[in-house]
Amino acid sequence: IIRLNEPRTTTFPATRNQTRDPRPTMSPPACDCPPPPLIPIPATGAYSPAHIPALGEPLTIGTEEFQRPKPTGAIGDRAGLPMDSFAVDRMAETLATNARPRYPEMLRASGVEGRALLEFVIDTAGRVDRESIREIQATNALFAQAARDVLRDWRFHPAESGGHTVRVRMQQPFDFRLTR
Repeated sequence: IIRLNEPRTTTFPATRNQTRDPRPTMSPPACDCPPPPLIPIPATGAYSPAHIPALGEPLTIGTEEFQRPKPTGAIGDRAGLPMDSFAVDRMAETLATNARPRYPEMLRASGVEGRALLEFVIDTAGRVDRESIREIQATNALFAQAARDVLRDWRFHPAESGGHTVRVRMQQPFDFRLTR
């Protein structure tokens, strides 16, 4: 019996082609750890961006006062560490009288060309610190050894920073090419 003016609802059974979303629902992982502590920021007077304390001058944050260390040692050579090449005012320069590396005879006879890249420290007198020489990259170990042997006797105009000579770390490529 169909009655007029009566709303009809129709339900359809699930078909085989309908699929459920296979992805599982994700919930945030449970954590029993406490939230990170809040750091109080003073409202007034404790920090003024117009005043940045100099080295050695006390630094006040909130109600605590911190003493910043005073600089010690030679400029750029604190704690005996060499400066990086990008941090100096004038980089060390090789002298024109430095010898060239000897081409390893075995590689010359075989017609092998290549390159060696070494890293080392130059002291304030312009000498290479022999203990600091290390191979960064080489196409053949014989090229690296030939470059290392000649580098030990090289001299440089020392690097400068702030008007003082400083120790500096640098890299030097050595290209081995045969003349044709």
